[in-house]
Amino acid sequence: MMQVSGESEASGPKMTATVIALTHGTKWEGQFNPDYAWRKTRAVHPEILNPVQAKNHEDRRVDWLSFKNINDWTDGVKQYLIDLGMLKDEPGIICEYHLYIMFNIPYHI
Repeated sequence: MMQVSGESEASGPKMTATVIALTHGTKWEGQFNPDYAWRKTRAVHPEILNPVQAKNHEDRRVDWLSFKNINDWTDGVKQYLIDLGMLKDEPGIICEYHLYIMFNIPYHI
């Protein structure tokens, strides 16, 4: 359920711990191997138990590259550099030079 709902990844250690917790205190406690149950589940339902590590780079890139993610990232980096004192939140020489090159507006240093 956690894999299908997107809430979490059904990893081996997590599912093994879940099986142990579910059987604790029941007649099934210690009656079978939780690792075997996990391997069997992956074999029977591979379409829903695709580990995150199996995602290729293209899938990750497509998932990450949204307009909002890119803007959030650049805004965060800008604020981080401002906080470090490496940037000022105002136009500077590069901005003035860009205006000179693009629009032939004079700049001075």
